[in-house]
Amino acid sequence: MRVTKMSMARAAVAVATAAAMFVVSPVPAAQAADNCNEYSSFPNGEGAGTMEVTANLKVGPYSSCGTVRSLAVGTRVFKHCEVMNSYGNIWWYVRVSGTSTYGWMSLQNLTNISGDDNGDGMNVTYACL
Repeated sequence: MRVTKMSMARAAVAVATAAAMFVVSPVPAAQAADNCNEYSSFPNGEGAGTMEVTANLKVGPYSSCGTVRSLAVGTRVFKHCEVMNSYGNIWWYVRVSGTSTYGWMSLQNLTNISGDDNGDGMNVTYACL
């Protein structure tokens, strides 16, 4: 078999092309995990809502946080405070009506929202800290 400069050049191009197909792209940096334990102060403000859908009461203000329990459509919750998480979603820290169960619920899951629990004409909303 006769090897020429041209056949060696073609072989080199073929090897380079094959190698380029297997170049590993850098892996993007992982997104920071949602902080489910970021808040420690839950002042008791005014407000309540009714579950519009069945959804999980969470241990933090992110859907990725652990579940306290599931709340059925029609369950009433009472707001203590609220936050806007890093995705721009508003979450309430709530107590489930008739229980001593507390947790986080996305405002998107609530309907029949009221704000003046004590009838003083004011809607007191606190930020969870």
